[in-house]
Amino acid sequence: RNKRAQEKAFDEGKSEKHWPNSKHNRKPSIAVDIAPWDQSMRRGRGDIDWNNRDRFILLAGIIRGIAHKLGIAIRWGGDWDSDSFMRDQRFHDMPHIELVNPDKDPREE
Repeated sequence: RNKRAQEKAFDEGKSEKHWPNSKHNRKPSIAVDIAPWDQSMRRGRGDIDWNNRDRFILLAGIIRGIAHKLGIAIRWGGDWDSDSFMRDQRFHDMPHIELVNPDKDPREE
């Protein structure tokens, strides 16, 4: 994210970080925001439902499983401490996925 986009996200309560302190602000970025997609959106009959927690949980589980299989440590904004208990989070950023050790190559283990 550039500075303007990061400050907008902060102002809207979608980020807790000012520029340049977000993992979205590095180049290359070590964080992404991703949302669930379905076929109805392809046909123009729907938008992303940002409040559908179940779909974000499902998507995050798929991504976390693939990352685990590949040996890549990631953190999801719906469960920052990765304890599988979401109610202990004070800030939910359901679309957020970030690399935990971005400089570590999983192929070197």
